[in-house]
Amino acid sequence: MLIKSQKDFFAGLLFTGVGLAFAIGAVSYGMGDAAKMGPGYFPRLVGLLMTALGGFIIFESLTIKTEDGEKIGKWAWKPLFLFWLLT
Repeated sequence: MLIKSQKDFFAGLLFTGVGLAFAIGAVSYGMGDAAKMGPGYFPRLVGLLMTALGGFIIFESLTIKTEDGEKIGKWAWKPLFLFWLLT
């Protein structure tokens, strides 16, 4: 598998992961229907839409070639670690 845009690929993975988490988390709530929505209707719908959007972004990152491959730069570990310590 050749990733042509790393930024888009990992953004798509993030969207897919968050969308699946919302959709799975909303399973325990009542769904209802379009006329009388239950408490799980909106989170499940948003989760499924985010998952579909993430899948589309991943597909595009594998098919559309960018000029430099849009590589991901180095992570700033020190600020992340300090933020984690201070919270």
